[in-house]
Amino acid sequence: MSTNTSANNTSFSFLNPPTADRPSISKAGTIRPASDRSPFERRDPAKKPKAVDLEEYLNKDIDLPPSPTRTTTRSATLLGADILGDTSKRKEPSTLSNITIPHLPSASSMSQSGSTTAPADTTTQVPPQDQATVGSSDTDHHPVTTYALNPPPPERLPADIRNRFIAPVGTGWYPIHGQTLERLMFPITPNHQRDWKSLDGNKTLAVISRLKVTRNAADRVATMSALERLLAMAFPGNAAIDVVLGDTIQAHVHPNSAYPFLVQGLTDRETRILKNEFVLAHEEIAVFFYPYDTALPITNYALSLEGLVLTPSSANDTRAAAELVCFLSTAGEFIQFINQNHSNIPFDAEPNSSNFVRWILNTLQVTSSVVKRRNTGPVLIHNVFIHPPTIEPAAYKEWISLLHRLHYDTRKGTGKPTTAELCNVCKSVAHSDDACKYAAVPGWPAAAPSPPSPPPQPYSAHIRGGGHPHGRGRGGISGRGRGGNSSVGWV
Repeated sequence: MSTNTSANNTSFSFLNPPTADRPSISKAGTIRPASDRSPFERRDPAKKPKAVDLEEYLNKDIDLPPSPTRTTTRSATLLGADILGDTSKRKEPSTLSNITIPHLPSASSMSQSGSTTAPADTTTQVPPQDQATVGSSDTDHHPVTTYALNPPPPERLPADIRNRFIAPVGTGWYPIHGQTLERLMFPITPNHQRDWKSLDGNKTLAVISRLKVTRNAADRVATMSALERLLAMAFPGNAAIDVVLGDTIQAHVHPNSAYPFLVQGLTDRETRILKNEFVLAHEEIAVFFYPYDTALPITNYALSLEGLVLTPSSANDTRAAAELVCFLSTAGEFIQFINQNHSNIPFDAEPNSSNFVRWILNTLQVTSSVVKRRNTGPVLIHNVFIHPPTIEPAAYKEWISLLHRLHYDTRKGTGKPTTAELCNVCKSVAHSDDACKYAAVPGWPAAAPSPPSPPPQPYSAHIRGGGHPHGRGRGGISGRGRGGNSSVGWV
């Protein structure tokens, strides 16, 4: 039996073999024979990385690559960038990149100059800001363009045209409470509602003051004609404006409900103008304009109560509000809803979440009136206004449903939700026609447009056989009935 003594005593060399002894170079698709393969393929020890001496490395000069850009300075450079060349000529912050940035006032200066407070039912006014000027440096002679940071004012009618209509009293028109898109469209038949949706172009809803819901064609045609004349006065250059009349269901509709007309053929600008103007009125007709197929803004009106024994007066309205606040401050369902839904509470007014309920209750107000009901006679109504904690559609609907589910047990009676009074002047809830602020506007029309009265017809007697047509007697003789005369000559 042969032994492997000579083979075991053979040592392997890790040095590169001579050129003649090197194995053949393998190519793609070929396999080297087993005799050409080395048992171990180790790296050359001479190529092992050396340990770096930190002190030697730091003291050694490093040659950077040449700068890709030409420079004439001898200061420190890094990859061609002169990082120290512009330190002596640092520009002011307000003129960097040729943009003039306004210096905003500090908080202390703003507090000293005062702030703008908005009414409860209006949008908070933003104080005017400075303007940012986009231009060039002093050596540039290009024109400078100025952009205003605050938005432009809303589009309105020209002054010469606006002066033909009644101007609002004070800063603007009064808010309309309880009006929704569903309430506006409810009197119109479903078929006509579908027809209106199929019409192309810009569309706006027009609600006529003092017009009752009626099927009388003459009244509706007269109102439509007056509306067309008003729109022609507002937009004299647009002959494409058309007013569409919709039929009414009339059943289960309050006579004072809004009865809308559809206005189409408006341009984009004219649609925005009607939305911003909101009301156009003169001695013949007064019109409220609402956007078509768009949700209306939410107001503070919540519900109307019946059952409190406080008669209408300013002092009693304040007392009723205090009684309702006392009840709601202990209503668990009311408190829980506000703690979960408070996105409409301004954070700058009340940042502490534990005070959200108290903040909402501080906005509660009450107005009272006596409403004449057909079946029960006069009824004392208390209208409740309160800031909604949320205006998200689903949550707001739940908020109103919650307030209508409660029975308000107070020391002045138990208030139960009831139908609100509906004004025929502005189609708002929670007040009567006599208490409507629009009715007190100078020049506001006292009635809706009506058809002209027919001229009186002259009386003509068709005489047959010498008698007046009062009746026919026995035998068919004219004038022989009761009260009839057989001869015009009889006295």
